[in-house]
Amino acid sequence: MFFPYADRHLIQDGLISYLQLGIDSQKEIINLVKKESHKDFDIKDVPSKVPPNTPRYHLLLWPHTHNGLFHKSIVFIYSVPATGGCSVKDKMLYSTCKSALLVAIQDKVGIELAKKIECDDASELTVDFFLDELHPKENIVKKQFDKPKGPAGKRGGKRLIKSDE
Repeated sequence: MFFPYADRHLIQDGLISYLQLGIDSQKEIINLVKKESHKDFDIKDVPSKVPPNTPRYHLLLWPHTHNGLFHKSIVFIYSVPATGGCSVKDKMLYSTCKSALLVAIQDKVGIELAKKIECDDASELTVDFFLDELHPKENIVKKQFDKPKGPAGKRGGKRLIKSDE
């Protein structure tokens, strides 16, 4: 499989911060649809880059600071619209090609992905969402499931029995 931007150094060194890849359904090949340099890319603009009516693959480099540490995270996003003018053939084609593309990106090109995300609603792709995905909160205390009381049934509730003794 051909990866349209095979020079991993362009992404890992931060010269290219955003790539959008699309499949030409007639030729069934993956093409570069859009690219942005680190000067033009802002993580806040990701929702506006996701097309509302066609699936796409997105590869983005997000340099950020979390808990005082600097990170350069490369994120893969597979966006597929829940509704819209997207054909079933396109959805199936993108879904089928996703794993081969990921193998090409990671194994053949050598780009290490920090996170792989599937998205059907572009409005979810906020800065807080990316932070939660890349740096999940640890030691979150979840409330234990409270076992419900059983039905009183035939036996009824517990009773105290008096004894004459």
